[in-house]
Amino acid sequence: EWLDKNFHFVCQCKACQYNWTTFDSLESSVRPELRQKLEVVEKCISAALVRGDLKAVLDLHLRDVLLLESGCVSPHVLQISLRNSLQFACWRWMVYQGLGQE
Repeated sequence: EWLDKNFHFVCQCKACQYNWTTFDSLESSVRPELRQKLEVVEKCISAALVRGDLKAVLDLHLRDVLLLESGCVSPHVLQISLRNSLQFACWRWMVYQGLGQE
């Protein structure tokens, strides 16, 4: 509906046909104890990125995935954000591998 109203475009993809939930409508609440665990892992990811330790970055992202799977309803905003962060880390790792820097 928004695409049609703003761009005169009627999307026929599966998500639009079945009115899937959009990112802005996904669950975003997190229990305090889970939030604390996630924040620790995120700080470790940031430190690993600064060190250039991309193996640790990938391993820590996987730890985040496990925490989210055990403590959040799905789909969740953090699952999408984590996926985007993991994609960035993977691309960075592949670039460094290609350049022989790691």
